[in-house]
Amino acid sequence: MKILSNRNGSYVTGTAIADAVLRYGHALAKTRDIDVVDIPFVAADGLPARVQLTVGWCADVNTAEHPAHDAELIDEAVTEDLDAKADGLTRGSVPFTTSEVADLSWMGWC
Repeated sequence: MKILSNRNGSYVTGTAIADAVLRYGHALAKTRDIDVVDIPFVAADGLPARVQLTVGWCADVNTAEHPAHDAELIDEAVTEDLDAKADGLTRGSVPFTTSEVADLSWMGWC
């Protein structure tokens, strides 16, 4: 399990889901675009819930490992959808270089 965090809160979700959210967010950032994703997470009371997160350009979403004692949260439809969207954006593209990341950080883009 992983914790997805943004300015509005933190959400415990499955590892594959969190990884797919980040991958899609990075792909969107490369095109300077944003989107809203709807993902499942485990609420503080332990019950399943859903959250909509903005990902992509200037959308601050981070992950951290979560020492879960419960079963891994899996939603194959969400993961496959996010992976397909990321794949559609990244065909033929390359990751940000270190200097591009530094330029973006200091230029006040976000």
